[in-house]
Amino acid sequence: MKIKKATSLAAVFMAMVLCIGVFAGCSDTTTTTSSESSTSSTDSTSDSSEAGDADDADAATQEDDVIGQVIYAGNSDSTYLTIAVYEPDETITDYTSLDSVTLSDASYQQRISLDSDAVYKYVASGEMFTTDQDDISEGDMIAVTTDDNGAQEIIILEYTVDDSSDSSDDSSSSDSSDAFDSSASSEDSSDASSEDTEA
Repeated sequence: MKIKKATSLAAVFMAMVLCIGVFAGCSDTTTTTSSESSTSSTDSTSDSSEAGDADDADAATQEDDVIGQVIYAGNSDSTYLTIAVYEPDETITDYTSLDSVTLSDASYQQRISLDSDAVYKYVASGEMFTTDQDDISEGDMIAVTTDDNGAQEIIILEYTVDDSSDSSDDSSSSDSSDAFDSSASSEDSSDASSEDTEA
């Protein structure tokens, strides 16, 4: 009887140890799996935030670009340019092709400080070439942006400002002044004829 009791107690004890071992093993696996998944989700979150930061940086760079017509170029020793700012009617992704873009006068000027390591380029026939500060002249349309290395980039654009609205305003004002002159002269001639009639 004592042997049976001892055997059954040993069997119960062994069963308890086995169950505790199984539960302990499951709990370690669960802990490891959950920590790995949280690490994985943290990595994917940081990757997506880095991608978002890169997109934001590109968007900020695009928004920080300034386009304008040079009104003061100075000389090769000048540390700044002054431009009349123009605004595009759409986002510009390629400064070598502005055929579909219309630039409108923003009606204000901006002084552009020139970095000592600024890169100067110009566009001709849809291609971009390297140049220097001496090639910038008053009247040039330029874009101030940054290159892939973060250096300031001044691009002389292949874009002609449309002055047709100004010329149409000038012609309409000259037409109206001509009409005023002709009406004034007709009034003078009618006054003169009435004086002749009275005499």
